[in-house]
Amino acid sequence: MLFQNLPVSDPWCQRAAGLALVLLGAWVGSLLLLGSVVAPAAFAVAPTSAEAGNLVGRVLAVLDWAGVIAGLILAGISASLARGAWSLSLALLMSLACLLSRLLLAPAIAALRPFLQDPAVRARFGLLHGVSVGVFGAVTLAGLALIVLHLRAREPKKTG
Repeated sequence: MLFQNLPVSDPWCQRAAGLALVLLGAWVGSLLLLGSVVAPAAFAVAPTSAEAGNLVGRVLAVLDWAGVIAGLILAGISASLARGAWSLSLALLMSLACLLSRLLLAPAIAALRPFLQDPAVRARFGLLHGVSVGVFGAVTLAGLALIVLHLRAREPKKTG
């Protein structure tokens, strides 16, 4: 039953399916905007990389918390529309990744910032920052995949 896509026929289902796509579009669009425009611009114009990092970190904090909520809403929509295990799992994993980013990675990175003159601290910072960027990229790619899954579920089933 988890792998079955139900047709979107009644008005509630149509609204829920539309809401899922709008929510995904806003979430993935904001992630792409941060990664491709905001972060590079901040590092290009800020007087120091620390200030640029602080700006990007503040924006990422908002996106992480929004991602936790959006992922849970999308999981609920996926479950209620019987969109399948992939849609449900991706939404929950995206939400969890945002939560882990905000509660584990971001505080660890912030705690190291004042001590970056130490090469060992700088190396640890680089590792954690790389993991954070990887999580960000994985959430973005998962969001794109989820958009495809939701769009495919809206297509009429071919018969015959």
